[in-house]
Amino acid sequence: MSNEVEFNSLTKDDVKIRFEDPSGIPSKPTDEEVAKHRKTRLILVVFFAIAVVAMVVVAVIIIIVAPQCEKKEVPENGKVKDTTDENWWKNAVIYQVYPLSFKDSSDDGYGDLKGIAEKMDYFTELGVNALGLSPIYQSPMADGGYDISNYTTIDKTFGTMEGFEEFLKEAHEKGFKIIMEFVPNHSSNKHPWFEESKKSKDNKFRDYYIWRDGAGVGKNQTPNNWISVFGGSAWTYDNTTDQYYLHQFHKEQPDLNLRNDEVKAELKKVLKFWLDKGVDGFRVNAAQFLLEDESFDDEPENSNYNMSDPTYDMLDHTLTYGKKVKL
Repeated sequence: MSNEVEFNSLTKDDVKIRFEDPSGIPSKPTDEEVAKHRKTRLILVVFFAIAVVAMVVVAVIIIIVAPQCEKKEVPENGKVKDTTDENWWKNAVIYQVYPLSFKDSSDDGYGDLKGIAEKMDYFTELGVNALGLSPIYQSPMADGGYDISNYTTIDKTFGTMEGFEEFLKEAHEKGFKIIMEFVPNHSSNKHPWFEESKKSKDNKFRDYYIWRDGAGVGKNQTPNNWISVFGGSAWTYDNTTDQYYLHQFHKEQPDLNLRNDEVKAELKKVLKFWLDKGVDGFRVNAAQFLLEDESFDDEPENSNYNMSDPTYDMLDHTLTYGKKVKL
């Protein structure tokens, strides 16, 4: 049937209207149309195949030439290879542990020695050679254990001395070295040395710490402009003896006087105590703050200096940072 319709008012040659197939289904392409696009499809298929092959080849090459990580094998006896070389620490893998938050074995909310011991196998799998312990000594915890009130006692938060000895024994049996954190720059203000030191100017322990008269006409100003690492003055007034004591960190952490031979002797005793227990070494905390210039002059002010709200970066610390000390 023809799909042409004639209008009576128009001749056949004037107009013709062609109706498309109402089904909406495209008609089958002709052989000419198929042949026209066959070459394009073939090119695309070949290009895609080449791209896939190229990616596979590149991946294989990367796998072959890339350096392979050495597999850490866990020894059958659970021990890490030990060494008696006195320079072992230069090449050792040392895992620094902050015990207070590492692993709580007693559900009291704080990490402890037993918690660390429970992870010994984990350290072995990592290929660790030594464990560095942040302070575990007796402390009021004004600065997370870095304010020490007794250098030769384990804080009850972490356990007991007997528990530490068991921990040390187990660590050594598994081949780990144990490194303690040594904090010679300051003690806690609750340490017996400081409590004695502040009693009077002629106390035996007075010179264990750094005391100075105030500045100004009424001696009611800090001895100089030194600023604490944590901000504010590095000096705190004590009305018992009407003097100021130095603390480069919190006021609860008075600086020890490392020019005092008795202080150095006491600190050597601390080191010997722990070495006799069997620890393998020490990490010295805040070593760059151990000595201050004996002039006690003001330090140079930086351009951002604000006397009413001093922060550590406001001074050029030429007199309080990096001085060498010999124990």
